[in-house]
Amino acid sequence: MDSISCEEIFRMTQQVWAPMLSFPLKLKPERPTGTALGGESVVGSVSLNGDWQGAVTLEFSQKLACLCAGQIFGMEAEEAESEDIHDAVGELANQVGGLIKGRLAPKSLLGLPTITEGTDLLIDVPRCTPLGSATMDCQGAEIRIEVWKLIPDS
Repeated sequence: MDSISCEEIFRMTQQVWAPMLSFPLKLKPERPTGTALGGESVVGSVSLNGDWQGAVTLEFSQKLACLCAGQIFGMEAEEAESEDIHDAVGELANQVGGLIKGRLAPKSLLGLPTITEGTDLLIDVPRCTPLGSATMDCQGAEIRIEVWKLIPDS
């Protein structure tokens, strides 16, 4: 499989978002690959290993990561500590990554989530090329999901 549309990524994300968070999602116009979300953000990434190899990255604005942690753990967003935010982002990366894996790579294995925090992060997965992405608005904040495919050695 060489591509996945933003609409497909959006639909799969909604399958996780509605039952886990009850927050509405709205698909936004796509940003060019290699552009930062801007400001403070938290990224959850999972690798896909097996017959098909690649990764799925979920880049949350810090505000949205806190809102998600609060909703998942039953607390106010302002009460969410770094560990809560990492756990929530990791779980959402697992859930969304698992649905994407089922579509692109059903025989591959999903790796453990990796969490990164920073300001003006540029997401790049070494030796991979982007297959598709979707930028969404949730609660007035952004999330961007990208799907990456490993570039085989020549």
